[in-house]
Amino acid sequence: MRVIVHAGFHKTGTTSLQSVLALNRAALLPHFRVEILGGGNRDLREIADTARAFSVTADPAELAGLQGLVASWAAGMALAPGQGLIISTEDLSGHMPGHRGLRDYAAATPLAGAVADGVRMAFGKAVALDFLYTTRAPEAWLKSLHWQLSKHAHLRSPLEMFSRNTASAADFAQVLAAIRNAVAPAPVHAVALEDTEQRPLGPADALLDLTRIAAD
Repeated sequence: MRVIVHAGFHKTGTTSLQSVLALNRAALLPHFRVEILGGGNRDLREIADTARAFSVTADPAELAGLQGLVASWAAGMALAPGQGLIISTEDLSGHMPGHRGLRDYAAATPLAGAVADGVRMAFGKAVALDFLYTTRAPEAWLKSLHWQLSKHAHLRSPLEMFSRNTASAADFAQVLAAIRNAVAPAPVHAVALEDTEQRPLGPADALLDLTRIAAD
């Protein structure tokens, strides 16, 4: 049993990646069931909302609730023999930094741990679980994050101030090191958006590489 979780980060090509998954859901189905937000996916929406809530409250009850939601949702899937599972939503890392007063991805580590524990509860400790995180060069990422948040009235900070206050969130290496410890022995893969620009399917190719499905 294989499970691939693409859990972040925001503004790193996630919409592009998920669009490719959605468009190729039928082609992937013999190998992997694809679960992304949208299309009335109420269970994953509840899981994502719980993860976002925890990133603000740091309430252990929210974290325990997330683990239980993942476990019950995954265990209830009618997967065919040999069929794996792909889950992709950046909300599994919580709210994006700069929103709701958050300055970093501190919540991403316990959230990843809860998701891993939930998957193992559903499919057993022998499940082959991989995490994927897409990243981006800090300056470009902070600029994109600021642009996204500037659409909302609550953000009034100019880019320079926003970048200074949110700089620690762009230290993806530090966040990923903590996540690796939290989900071990599951491997954690990190792929920079800039490194996928010349690939036919962009960041989605990084995830499809993990499926080990033949290229054709």
